[in-house]
Amino acid sequence: MEGFKLGEINRLTVARQEAQGMYLRGDDELNQVLLPNAYIVEGLKIGDDIDVFIYFDNEERIIATTLKPKIELNNFAPLVVEQVNRMGAFVDMGIMKQLLVPYKEQEAPMEEGRTYLVYKYLDSKSGRLVGTTKLGRFLDNEHIPLEKGDEVELMVLRNSSLGVNVMINEMHTGLIFENDVNQPLKIGQKLVGFIKTIREDNKIDVQLYDPVEDGRHIVTMDVSKKTSIASHMIFATGTSNRHVNALSQSVYRNLKNSGFKGANIEGNNSTGWIVIDCGDIIVHIFKKEIREFYNLEKMWSIDLESYSE
Repeated sequence: MEGFKLGEINRLTVARQEAQGMYLRGDDELNQVLLPNAYIVEGLKIGDDIDVFIYFDNEERIIATTLKPKIELNNFAPLVVEQVNRMGAFVDMGIMKQLLVPYKEQEAPMEEGRTYLVYKYLDSKSGRLVGTTKLGRFLDNEHIPLEKGDEVELMVLRNSSLGVNVMINEMHTGLIFENDVNQPLKIGQKLVGFIKTIREDNKIDVQLYDPVEDGRHIVTMDVSKKTSIASHMIFATGTSNRHVNALSQSVYRNLKNSGFKGANIEGNNSTGWIVIDCGDIIVHIFKKEIREFYNLEKMWSIDLESYSE
């Protein structure tokens, strides 16, 4: 195994070819690993460099593959349980070999067919690649170099009674409260969020829209004398397609929670402009450049009174 990084992508050189496949080497020509015929890409020849994943196969031999694994060493990924037996749960990591999550490494009993967020590490005692769903020891909420409003990378951990537990920057754990969840979320899903609150006990609350931008650049206009389609129009700006969508979903959810059932949403994540038709009130939420380009406020402001919040 010397000269190869087990459980990771390695860039190696084709040293020789035999009946069973090609042998690859790193810097040390004496240490070589087999790339079986099944994984040899067309046109590969002696002397070529190639990226391969190194692992132990089912016969405990070090082997190379050109298949792309769903998880590498010291990383997190959502993986599906393919089988459960007396040893633990075996999850699909995208290659011929499954990854074992022993019972002692399961946060809760794992079930066949379900998806779990797994961390893969090299067990120091056995020298084998192992998975775990006990993620706490790889995350730290004691030292948090973050502030309210900071943009962060999130990965969904699990649902809870309060909302959705997430991993923050692959370093900390946090919570998106149920009333801040504005879209369906799946275990392992990656998305961008913002720090809402860091509590005294170092628990972190997260939201999916920028709290700094929430409630800014809102203009409400009385258009009752100009058109029969609505009495008022509301214009607001989002910082990105994602933010526009988050704001529109928040408005729609609040309308629904208040008992209003007649709202319709037009537009999607990629347009940067979403319209919420509430009957007498029409809400336009745009990205800044789209709002400035169409300048609807100017069009509707002719001989009308407007006010800004």
